[in-house]
Amino acid sequence: FLHHVQRATRRTLFPHQVEGAGWLAERLSQSQGCLLADDQGLGKTIQVLAALLVSRSIPVIIVCPSSLKHNWAREMEHLSVPLRVSIVEGRSGPIEPAHVFILNYDLLRDREAQLMRLRARAIVFDEAQELKKPDANTRHRASVATRLAKVVGRRILLTGTPMPNRPHELWRLLHITDPQQWPDYP
Repeated sequence: FLHHVQRATRRTLFPHQVEGAGWLAERLSQSQGCLLADDQGLGKTIQVLAALLVSRSIPVIIVCPSSLKHNWAREMEHLSVPLRVSIVEGRSGPIEPAHVFILNYDLLRDREAQLMRLRARAIVFDEAQELKKPDANTRHRASVATRLAKVVGRRILLTGTPMPNRPHELWRLLHITDPQQWPDYP
């Protein structure tokens, strides 16, 4: 996968980005989850996009804070293949056909049924620490994200702070990444 990663983007990637994107692509091609916890500013977004292309994991759902939705869309402009992007706004209404569906965490619960029907090949959770609640009720965003990840199968979690305060906050991220290895909180 490493030799294909650089061709997936029109940008010249740094060696750590090529290595990271190659690792992500390999995991995705094996339908395994990934947790990329590089520090802020190291280029997690372009690594993910290159890995998604190389592993043929499109269409994809990208869930992120509202403030990052347009950043994800802009980063797509650096790919070697043009992708149709749908930025999901509001709690209801149709979702436009696309290769990439971008929405914020606040919309997960209301859009869950629609997202389940998109036939996405991968799902990305950016700033995944948003899902840290280990004992979330069924309507909480962490539970919705967990269900979506199980349906989609290929999943990537991105965070510069995988364990913000206490070790138990890491469980949900590990469970979404690999539910067989981390089946339940206790």
